[in-house]
Formats: sequence, structure tokens, C-alpha cells
Amino acid sequence: MSQQVPEFICLGVPRGGTSWLDHNLRLHPGVFLAEKEINFFSPTGDYDFYRDHGYEWYWAYFEGAPDDVVTGEVAIHYLSSDIARDRISRDYPEVRFIAMLRNPVERFNSIYELLAGRQEFVGSLRDFAEDWRGQNQLRAGLYAQHLHNWHEASPSSQFCVILQDDIKADPIGVYKRICRFVGADDSFVPDTVARRVNEPKTFRSAVVRQLYWKTAIWLSYHRVDWLRKPIKASGLPKLVEKLNKRKEYRVPLGAEDGRWLANYYRSDIEELERFLGRDLSAWEK
Repeated sequence: MSQQVPEFICLGVPRGGTSWLDHNLRLHPGVFLAEKEINFFSPTGDYDFYRDHGYEWYWAYFEGAPDDVVTGEVAIHYLSSDIARDRISRDYPEVRFIAMLRNPVERFNSIYELLAGRQEFVGSLRDFAEDWRGQNQLRAGLYAQHLHNWHEASPSSQFCVILQDDIKADPIGVYKRICRFVGADDSFVPDTVARRVNEPKTFRSAVVRQLYWKTAIWLSYHRVDWLRKPIKASGLPKLVEKLNKRKEYRVPLGAEDGRWLANYYRSDIEELERFLGRDLSAWEK
């Protein structure tokens, strides 16, 4: 392994379309993806894989990649992370970036739905906005600010910005565009590109969900691969999640909350319009 791995990195945000990207690129015979959400470049809670383990740990996730494929990583926290930006731009000056963006008003409500459905947060959307998790997610939706910071660190030619609106309107066209950008054959298009991936879920037991997540992070951090990989390959984690899952959880966005979020993001959306050269007025309604 060398600094040529990975060749592209997804700078995603939670509930921004990264699961769609990850699922469909994994089906491409010319693309090899590391596990989703390694979070190597950005600290995760008490863990900092970059600082504590270094690149030998990171490159191990690309072991087995054939020489003739494009390698990449899909992440959901890098776009808004100053630490990740500094590390990647310094260590991978030629890597290509795919930025996955979604209407920030819809995305924030989707995050609220997700955590409320998992019983990880109790309260209204405004209560969530005051919580530290909500504060982080509000900041994550300031796309123009984040993209400006990334472009100061890396040339604009290394970026491909994808809006979830475009995926809904033309999933095949977007998928082909991404393939061309990363250097993969765009003639291959999986049957799943028009399907929705990773719908909001609610769980029967928040304790079981938290225990699963914390165990997965601990095993990954301490490199207990002799146990972690067989467990994952066995399908047991998916079975536990399936048994613990209840029907999809929805919290309709109220008109007052919608106006409040639209006002919060208005100036950043207007800046993003100028940055991308396209009309995003639908995001402000």
C-alpha cells in the first residue's frame, strides 16, 4: 500500500446520500471501497484513529484491492471537519473529492427523525437544535462555508459536487458522472441506482443499538480484526439490527420550524448558489 490509496474520498454529511453512493459504487467491478465510515481522518468521540494508529491501520482497509481498480472511501463527517481537511490536503494533495449535499432544511429534520426514532433523543426539533448534537448538525449544513474552506486547501478541479435533488431526478446520469470523475467505466450501471437506500429507522431498544455501535467502534479501534471481521461476515450485526428494528419513523416538518431553518441557512444557500452557479431557491421555501 502507498499514498496512492485511496484515489478518491467522499466528503459526505449524515443523511446526505452517502449510503446511496456507497451501495452502488460497491457494485462496480472497477471500484474498490474501504468499509464505510472508517472515520480515520476525523476524531470520533474519544477515538482518533489517525493519531493513534497511523496509515498502516488505514491502508489495511484496502488490502485485497486489485491493481486495476479505482480505490475510494465514503465518509459522512469529513466535509465539516477542519481536522480532516488539514490532514487529507496535506497527506493526499492529489486525491479527488465527491461532495454529497442535500437540502439542509430537509437534512436537519431527517437527522432529528433518525435520532428520535432510535430513541437517542427526546424532545422537539427546536430542543434538538439546542443540543450539542443538533448544533453540530446545524453547522454541518453550512455547505458553502465548508466548500470554500476545502477549495482553499485543494484545487477546485479535484471536486465533484452532487446534490441529492439530482440523484432523485436522474440517478443513472449522476452515477455515470461520478464514475467518469473517479476514473471508472461509466458503461456499468447497477440496477439499484434508482432505489432508495438507508431509510430512517426506529429501534425497539436504544440500549441494544448503542451497545452494538460502541462495540463496533471499540473492536475497530483496538484492531481486534480476528473477531470483528468474522462477526461482520457472518451477518450477525445485520440480523441483530433487523430484529431490533421497528417500522420507519417520521416527524413531519412543521411550518414554523421549516421557516426557522430556512432563515438559518438562507445566506449560506445564496452563497452556494453563486459557488455552484445554479438555482437553489427551492431549498429556501
